[in-house]
Amino acid sequence: MTTAAHDGPFLRDDAEARACYEALVAFLGLAPDTGVDAFQALALSSDALVLVDVRQRILYCNSRAAELTGRRPDEIMGLRCTEGLRFVECGKHCPLFDEGTVCARHCLLTAGDGRAVHVVKNAQTLRDGTGRIVGGIESLHDVTDLHQMQVRLRDRAQHLATAYTLLEACVRGIGEAALAIDSEGCIICLSDRAAELLGVEPQERKV
Repeated sequence: MTTAAHDGPFLRDDAEARACYEALVAFLGLAPDTGVDAFQALALSSDALVLVDVRQRILYCNSRAAELTGRRPDEIMGLRCTEGLRFVECGKHCPLFDEGTVCARHCLLTAGDGRAVHVVKNAQTLRDGTGRIVGGIESLHDVTDLHQMQVRLRDRAQHLATAYTLLEACVRGIGEAALAIDSEGCIICLSDRAAELLGVEPQERKV
């Protein structure tokens, strides 16, 4: 490695870590003799990026990735993914190394302060010159706000469905001809007597 600014001791003296770094350099298309540090390239990205070796140790994470976890980069680097990122779905077998790639997978991680952070993960294995897998690079996109919005919309839809069921039961129980309409004048539901007068079949009662 040409630059020591981000070089932890376990990187300089660890053959597996060095192989992963060199594969990252090739993956990014950096010429080894230019003196450009691959970690500096990752640091400039607005995406949350994490580099792991074949033992699933975190060799590097940029500041955006650290923000997602609520921890400092130096608290994460050197830990296994399951410890540093604390993905709920991750167990002993990493999907990345099992499948080779991870594409738009929704994952849940637990931040240092206990917050649940929903992310979409994309990842790619890194290979050395012989084609041997030596690590992986992961991109994480925070979708917590979107997930919370989806939950609110789902709860709202469930509430409306329950309200409609109660309204329909009330209207259908009326002995006289009765209709329930919305703010735009569309029929929502009608009583049995109204359906009979209008010639509406039972399967047509729900609008």
